Amino acid sequence: MNTPVVSIITPAYNCADVVAHTIASIQAQTFQNWELCITDDCSTDTTMDILRAAAKKDPRIRVFQLEKNSGAAVARNNSIKKSRGRYIAFLDADDLWTPDKLEKQLAYMKEEGHAFTYTHYSVIDDGGNDLPRDLRFPERVSHRDLLRTCSIGCLTVMIDRTAFTDISMPLLRRGQDYALWLKLLKEVDHAWCVPANLARYRIGEHSLSRNKFKKLRGQWYIYRRIEGISVAQSLYYIAHYTWHGIRKNK
Repeated sequence: MNTPVVSIITPAYNCADVVAHTIASIQAQTFQNWELCITDDCSTDTTMDILRAAAKKDPRIRVFQLEKNSGAAVARNNSIKKSRGRYIAFLDADDLWTPDKLEKQLAYMKEEGHAFTYTHYSVIDDGGNDLPRDLRFPERVSHRDLLRTCSIGCLTVMIDRTAFTDISMPLLRRGQDYALWLKLLKEVDHAWCVPANLARYRIGEHSLSRNKFKKLRGQWYIYRRIEGISVAQSLYYIAHYTWHGIRKNK
């Protein structure tokens, strides 16, 4: 079996109503040398049946299941561990990509020589309908920038694994992707934005980011326990993070 160029990392949990659409958006990519490493976190609905059926039809889809419900970080890390591609992309089981996402992002990374990239994205509702939010982000983001506000959507990220020591996500119930971006930005100066809208983020019952208070509490934990930042500096960054969040949601 040929080694895929891009490995797509997807956690799945009780997403039977949307995961087929996500898989279809991957299969519709103009760049076809990929593998989908999708780890089910002990779903109680028919998610695993859908995943097995998809894998039976398409050998690029590799399905794994955790022995017990462990959270998205463990599911993502399992997929990362099983992945074989040089380039790692992330897509949750309810989100979508535009057909040219992998092709454009990979070309940008190779042309510009960047190891950590992200893109702009739009927002959709549970039914897949576009919402009036087209999210645009800075050309580049440093570690310090990211402490102030997260300008990187997980569904848009692609990294070159050869540039980093460890691409596993910290074992957090929330914010594990954000904590990983901070870790990676200690090894490269910046993450770079592909100047195109290449993804669709679904806001609905499957979204992990709707509870703002829990998100801020998770943010505080990352500042203090993962990054080792002082109380005073953490308060400074929390204030910035909250202010940017209010501006973004206006």
